[in-house]
Amino acid sequence: MMGFSAIEPDNLDTWSRSSGLLSMNDNLALARLMSDFAHELGLAVGQKNNPEIGEAGRSLAGFDFAVAEECEAYDECDAYTSIYNQVLEIEYPDNDPEAFTRACSKRGGKIPIVLRDRELTTPEDKAYRFEMC
Repeated sequence: MMGFSAIEPDNLDTWSRSSGLLSMNDNLALARLMSDFAHELGLAVGQKNNPEIGEAGRSLAGFDFAVAEECEAYDECDAYTSIYNQVLEIEYPDNDPEAFTRACSKRGGKIPIVLRDRELTTPEDKAYRFEMC
């Protein structure tokens, strides 16, 4: 691999928008296929969002860690930290400007917490935001 250690598949909550065409188990099965393939390549696999899948993310999908976007803003962080030893929390200033400060007070030093602009701009852009605690 070229310097990568993990992947984090996104949009594995399509079952919640499929009008019954997909189930949560369908998406967990797809995630398991991706996890197995990534693990064969020596890559870890992160659950991105979807706190409602709970322990099934680890046991059925094979996720190794979680990337939790806006979990402070939506009061979902415990759903990740109760299951995974490794959680990367990302907060955005446009939704809840105080979420990053609250998150740092609650979990700073326990898990990495990032404040980032939603568009992931470069430092030259006036909208660029990047802080960690």
